[in-house]
Amino acid sequence: MELRKGNRQREMKVIALYLPQFHKVPENEAWWGKDFTDWVSTKNGMPLYPGHYQPHIPLNENYYDLLDKNSMRWQAGLLQEYQVDGLCFYHYWFKDGKQMLEKPAQNLLEWNDINIPFCFCWANTSWARSWAKMKDVDYWINEDEIQVTEDGKALLIEQTYGSKLDWKIHFDYLLPFFKDSRYIRVDNKPVIWIYRMDLVDCLAEMVEYWRILAVENGLEGIYLIGSYYQPENVDVLDAAVIYEPGEILPKVPYSRVEGTGAAIYSYDTYWNKSITRDYADIKTYYTGLVNYDDTPRQGKNGNVISGTPKQFEKWLKRLLKKSEDQGNELVFLNAWNEWGEGNHLEPDEKYEYKYLEAIKSAKQGYKSVKQDEFRVTPLSNEQILEFNFYKRATEKTQTNIDILSVWIKLMNHGISLVKHPVFENISHVAIYGYGIIGKLLKDALDTQNIAVDYFLDKNADKFNRNDEIIPLTDTIPKVDLIIVSLPNYYDEIINQFQKYSISNYILVDEIISELERMYIHD
Repeated sequence: MELRKGNRQREMKVIALYLPQFHKVPENEAWWGKDFTDWVSTKNGMPLYPGHYQPHIPLNENYYDLLDKNSMRWQAGLLQEYQVDGLCFYHYWFKDGKQMLEKPAQNLLEWNDINIPFCFCWANTSWARSWAKMKDVDYWINEDEIQVTEDGKALLIEQTYGSKLDWKIHFDYLLPFFKDSRYIRVDNKPVIWIYRMDLVDCLAEMVEYWRILAVENGLEGIYLIGSYYQPENVDVLDAAVIYEPGEILPKVPYSRVEGTGAAIYSYDTYWNKSITRDYADIKTYYTGLVNYDDTPRQGKNGNVISGTPKQFEKWLKRLLKKSEDQGNELVFLNAWNEWGEGNHLEPDEKYEYKYLEAIKSAKQGYKSVKQDEFRVTPLSNEQILEFNFYKRATEKTQTNIDILSVWIKLMNHGISLVKHPVFENISHVAIYGYGIIGKLLKDALDTQNIAVDYFLDKNADKFNRNDEIIPLTDTIPKVDLIIVSLPNYYDEIINQFQKYSISNYILVDEIISELERMYIHD
């Protein structure tokens, strides 16, 4: 399947990440128990709070075995019907050429009557015992052989990169796949994605050797993309790829539902932060997230980013449009079948084929996406004049002036603060900082039926006020979100939050600047 670099007239190719974990292997049975596949993780899912969608059950309880040719034939049919252009198989190659879960890809190579365009993502990290929900399984064969990683997790398989001979053995294994007519190419070169390129200390030398071997074996080279990009490798890669949710998740605010430690993220807030990321010095591909919920593996310590097919379609359209505008050939989706992470395009009993239908619809409709379709009714002149008054009152700090200037511009375009995705499903907030911006935030949220339960301020005892103002402690009342309204003191406030393990916060200029980026184009 040939894809040409930078051809803006060509339809975008959507490639879904593919987990080959749905068949039994001796190692997994030794570590996790007899008959283990990722279907065991999937069935472990359970709702942790009202409205939590778990477990995910495949449509018609299709707990397939990937070693069954009919399973792959069924998947190929779905790809074709719903316009998913290929699969990116996770490829597991460890120290000394140890492989895991390689059989589905090897079978596909032999089953050339199954039309699945494909490529590889080398998942080049060590495997460690990090699935907390499986901790009570009697998994060890020889206790004295357990190794422990630096963070205290048991090491299952170690990843190292070896010498030139090891690189050649690895390349020789990949070569028949690279030569297969179904293998995905850019610039007539087979695409390979290195997941954690930042961990490969010999990256430049290894890749240079692979490119030499590729030419020696009749290929035009290899097209190397990598996630967790580092600028010092700009000349090694053909393109970077932003892997989601791993790369953006630490930058997104979240909340916790009482009674569980699971981190709950707003789907729209996550996507908005993800879609605005770029690397300035290298061609960048993007990964769109379907959903993410690893509580079947992690239990109450998991992460949940849960949307609907309609939300997914809306954001995928924007991602396709952005990718096309940048001349990209590929958009990746996470994932085709990460059932143990609540993250799959394959049909389930709740949504059936709706996520697949969303892809088909997004590909047909992304060219007509317009930003102004998300706008709201403008505010009155009286409200804008009131903001101008407050703006003049803040001239002692340039930062506040800049924030309020953009805020006024948003209002002139009819954009309410609550259009920011962070306010999705938010009912109760607190505001850090009882100043001009804090009070304006309260007034704006009050008009949108979002309750400001209280203010936080280190000078709480010095204010004469009607609003409730309290100091920051580890016993503050629970709210969905804390908005920090004091830009000149961000570092100090964030340090205080870290001290008290508070993570459900957002900075006021993040709200303002992201709304400007989403809606204002003049």
